[in-house]
Amino acid sequence: MGLTTDGMSPADLAAVTGNNNGAFGEGNGAWWIIILFLFIFCGWGNGNGWNNGVGAQVREITERAMRGEIDFRESFKERVALLKGLDVSVMQEIAENLPITEGVERLMRVLKRAGYKIAILSGGFTYFGNYLKHKFGIDYVYANELEIVDGKLTGNYLGEIVDGQRKAELLKLLAQVENVDIAQTIAVGDGANDLPMITVAGLGIAFHAKPKVKQTARQSISTIGLDGVLYFLGFKDSFINEP
Repeated sequence: MGLTTDGMSPADLAAVTGNNNGAFGEGNGAWWIIILFLFIFCGWGNGNGWNNGVGAQVREITERAMRGEIDFRESFKERVALLKGLDVSVMQEIAENLPITEGVERLMRVLKRAGYKIAILSGGFTYFGNYLKHKFGIDYVYANELEIVDGKLTGNYLGEIVDGQRKAELLKLLAQVENVDIAQTIAVGDGANDLPMITVAGLGIAFHAKPKVKQTARQSISTIGLDGVLYFLGFKDSFINEP
């Protein structure tokens, strides 16, 4: 296991990593960060008319897949099938009320100012990924596309499933597109299907991750927000706190 933030303040983390002016740090616009947003369908069925218990089933399957207890591809197909008949308006309602992880807005602001390229590589759905892309100015989104016919989900998906192996492939592809070495990439994830991506990246960080992921990743963040990534990258507080 690598460095963890358990019990550390941001200042402690910066001191331990020695990243006060790290190679990934401020002003190095060629560097990348790949951020995974995993959507667990919290609150589905509350206030949107979908209260038949499907939301709880989807959450349970998702949690098991994140822990690595069941095959991701099979669990994904099972979850998508459960969504059959859901009105697309519910998807919009869910997108607009997604709980945003602590520290995301600060992280996005600093990274965009420093010239980083940012991508979502997600085992979730493009519908939500694209919503966040527009909200935060994210450069790339790769996720799973749900089939919609006559305004309702069919219970099927379109294209290739974005599983763990696909995320690693996409990370390599994006590095080629942006003409950067894979060693210049950063991957942040929390589930078992993030491990291939975290392993192949130059810097892999487990964020509030499942035990299997935290044990495998070289670095981990467990007690602070997603903006804690900035300290791994060597950003100083003076730069982070600029308006």
